[in-house]
Amino acid sequence: MTDLRLSDVLARRGVLAPAEIVTLVVALAFDLADLHAAGRTHGAVCAEAVRFDPDGRPRLCLGGSGRPADDVRDLAALGYLALGDRQPRLVEALQAGLDERCDARELAESVLASGPATPLRLPWPQDHRELTRQEPGRSTSSKVLVLAVAVMLPIAVVLLRRHASAPPQWSGVLAGLDRARLSAIVDRRIDELSAVYDSASSQRDRDAELIRSLVRDALTVHGRLAELTNPKLLERSGDTVALSVLEQPATYVLVDAHGRVRLSVHGTMPRTLVVHLRRTPDGWRVATVD
Repeated sequence: MTDLRLSDVLARRGVLAPAEIVTLVVALAFDLADLHAAGRTHGAVCAEAVRFDPDGRPRLCLGGSGRPADDVRDLAALGYLALGDRQPRLVEALQAGLDERCDARELAESVLASGPATPLRLPWPQDHRELTRQEPGRSTSSKVLVLAVAVMLPIAVVLLRRHASAPPQWSGVLAGLDRARLSAIVDRRIDELSAVYDSASSQRDRDAELIRSLVRDALTVHGRLAELTNPKLLERSGDTVALSVLEQPATYVLVDAHGRVRLSVHGTMPRTLVVHLRRTPDGWRVATVD
């Protein structure tokens, strides 16, 4: 790994082309997917934390701690801020990461599907001569390193093939849906349930009625709703999956406008459920819960 960082590249160039953003984000997103699958997080995804191999492949360093969703959001933000031309499909893919509507692998797939990928053009500061041989009589300060496609296939395509058979991280998908549901109920916003449920889901109707009752009675939720954990894939057909999950019990209170606790809920035992998810253009959504 060299000393050249993405922050150096952006300091010299300012922004990157959309096809370069595809290569950058896909490479780093697949690295994050591997990290998350191993039960770890990076926790500090930023331009300063991205270094380049001698062949120009971006790598993450300077890790910290945090949530997988934080890693995905920070990587999407990095790609968005470094993007020069706001290519609509790429912006849409990055926005899903910013909104925590996808995991790292799904971010990689949607970004790669947004348009072509091309190797990054790396500026050539004086202190990065170790990346290549200096030509006699010429200053390296004006050179630009261009990765040769004939020598190395575009990074994004290679990585996609390597991960093509890897399943989505269902724990991350469910955790994201749980967070979105909690947010919708705490905010008492029925429209936010679209980030949780398929449009035809009867469970969405039940949560919508719950939110209406909270608004009507001027109550707010404080605490933790039931959470879906330990997913096991039972069946997958096209854009639908069935997961066996363990529902962790809810623990929350309902508080009125005067701060008085009107209801206290303390679940006791986890229970096993079957959750059917459907993949939509905006990510996985709950269809039914049995």
